[in-house]
Amino acid sequence: MTDFMIESHVDSIPTNDTTALAKEQMYADFDRLLRASDEVRKRWRGSKSDLFEMAYRTYYNNRITDDSGVPLPFSRVCTIVCDRFHIHRPQNIYTFALMACRREGIRAHTLLKKYEWRIKRLAP
Repeated sequence: MTDFMIESHVDSIPTNDTTALAKEQMYADFDRLLRASDEVRKRWRGSKSDLFEMAYRTYYNNRITDDSGVPLPFSRVCTIVCDRFHIHRPQNIYTFALMACRREGIRAHTLLKKYEWRIKRLAP
């Protein structure tokens, strides 16, 4: 049994708003990652920055709540993420997450930007 919920509003987003669609897809993927069985979730194979960006954006938009609907604090979200994926918790979780959300350059793009590109590429 989980002690959190992640809200998704993908049905209410216009199809031409790629940023909003990318965010909703990210929230849905984060929910699937956290709810996956232990066999699927043994290790996070992506970058730690991507994982914490996903966690922070979900937290920041008040999408991850406890069973009574109260938004979880970011420290609790990080504890859930680190425990589920068996990764070391960064010393300053806020700084780490904000740096992940602000990545830019030739090789380091934010996870949100990658989601936007995927949506644009799949659009008819």
